[in-house]
Amino acid sequence: MKRIVVILVFLVGLNGCLPSRDTASDTLAEPVVRDRALTLEDYYRIQSVGRPQISPDGAWVLYTVSSPVEADNSTATEYWMVRTDGSAEPARVSHSGRPVSEASWTEDGKLRYTLSRRNRETRWERDIRNPRSVPRSVGEAAEGLVSPDGKWVATLQSIPFAGDVETGTRSDFEQRHEERFEGVVFDWMNFQRDGAQFPVPDPRQRPAQAILLRLVGSETPDGSGLRLIADLDLRPTNLVWSPDSRMLAFIADAGHRDERTYSSSDIWLLTIDGDVRRLTGDGYTYSSMAFSPDGRWIAYESDESGRFEIYLRRFPDATGRQLVSTSGGRKPVWNPNGGELFYRDGDKMISVEVRSEGELTLGTPTVLYERPYARSLFPTFSVTPDGQRFVDIDDSEAEHPPTQLILVQNFDDELERLVPTF
Repeated sequence: MKRIVVILVFLVGLNGCLPSRDTASDTLAEPVVRDRALTLEDYYRIQSVGRPQISPDGAWVLYTVSSPVEADNSTATEYWMVRTDGSAEPARVSHSGRPVSEASWTEDGKLRYTLSRRNRETRWERDIRNPRSVPRSVGEAAEGLVSPDGKWVATLQSIPFAGDVETGTRSDFEQRHEERFEGVVFDWMNFQRDGAQFPVPDPRQRPAQAILLRLVGSETPDGSGLRLIADLDLRPTNLVWSPDSRMLAFIADAGHRDERTYSSSDIWLLTIDGDVRRLTGDGYTYSSMAFSPDGRWIAYESDESGRFEIYLRRFPDATGRQLVSTSGGRKPVWNPNGGELFYRDGDKMISVEVRSEGELTLGTPTVLYERPYARSLFPTFSVTPDGQRFVDIDDSEAEHPPTQLILVQNFDDELERLVPTF
């Protein structure tokens, strides 16, 4: 079976050219010259390409370009498009010159995106196949994860740390601590994670989040219309809808507050009625779930073998666990026809045939193509609806492994010689 692979070249690196962009003209500026000392300004020229999406007709690739912002230490993300045949230069996606967010393709091939203006977010569509088409408003933007049937929106709401909540009257000891204690915060030391003021909490930890649900179009400015369906003191990630829109699956570590254990995230299931079930709980780490198009199977990563492999289980009863990969695997993605599963194994893109009529039967893993990946842990590829074309981010130039190790003896003496103190 012949497949076409479209590669988006990712030219970012400390040892190579550092391309920058002229935002006024939406064109790539000349790259920084090689063989010179690295400066702080170079960091702010680095751009990261990601999240590729192929249009349903296979003619376009939508992707993001992210850049660090020096003023507030944030990251600015823009959407760009390019033809898969390379016949035209990449173009920035904008709305009357304004940047857009949450861009994606609709099933009929239109470009849909969110526009933020005057503290209001609206959704727009444009048929890029018609050069004369104009953007069409499709209503308010749904903040959250929209179900496949378009009826529900799931959102996450952070639960404040205990230290962020006024607890009322403090004890004498707590008052003395607040008034007199002047200590040092060790951001590398794992203090208790419940956010209490004493001892110092770990500032890197995300707060727990509740899962809320609402019907599309039902939320009002005061927040009514939202319905709490799960408040489990968890930090949900990788939230995905089942194809029938009746259930949510997510990844969370139930022991995230236990300082004596290593993290081990599990798969959880949550119905729209609020019924919660923990699908796994064996102490291993699970991630990157993907439902089969017919909703009968769920693919995921697990390190239960000592390395991450790809597994399948029946959904929703979680029976019939079966190993898919044979030498490691990350980031499973289904062929839209449901008869094939793709995943990454190091530098290899792997395909496995899946036959699920009656008993599950898996084919032999086949290497589709192979090339160096510098960031193999991140999702970098997308598949067209017919399963015949890929778009992949080429980040092999982004990072280079060290080729030598330099040992400096008497480092303190050498430092004093080079940088004398007065």
